[in-house]
Amino acid sequence: MPRDKFTVRNCKITSIRFIVRDFEYNPKSIKMEKEQKHKLEQEIAKQSGPLMNWLKINFGVAFTSWIHLKALRTFVESVLRYGLPLRFQAAVIGPKKSEKKVLAILKQLYDDLDTRFDVKDEEQIDLPGITSQDYKPYVFFKVNTDLHSK
Repeated sequence: MPRDKFTVRNCKITSIRFIVRDFEYNPKSIKMEKEQKHKLEQEIAKQSGPLMNWLKINFGVAFTSWIHLKALRTFVESVLRYGLPLRFQAAVIGPKKSEKKVLAILKQLYDDLDTRFDVKDEEQIDLPGITSQDYKPYVFFKVNTDLHSK
């Protein structure tokens, strides 16, 4: 191919937002890169064991602290919402299939708790940090235990 066919091809390729780079085959550099990759894989394998042990030990502490923060937040929100004296029961509910059904039953059971905000579904309430779709007549915090999803 003559040289100008390469430039025409390169212009067409760059017009569709690709970058054309020159490539030279060098077996020495490829061999060095393979050796470097092998060394890095060995180092990763060497360090992954102690790292996994450290994670197993400290994950429980971090998860327990996270649940304690949720419990503290539930307590504070209950006091702020319903006032003193303290008359509430905290519970953890883990529905397996129908979360919407459980939330509907809880709304029906505890609809009379918070009469300050008797709102219809289409009305807006003005609470800092809570939208009208998130507001429930009881204190509710979701704990996402699916730690593998992003």
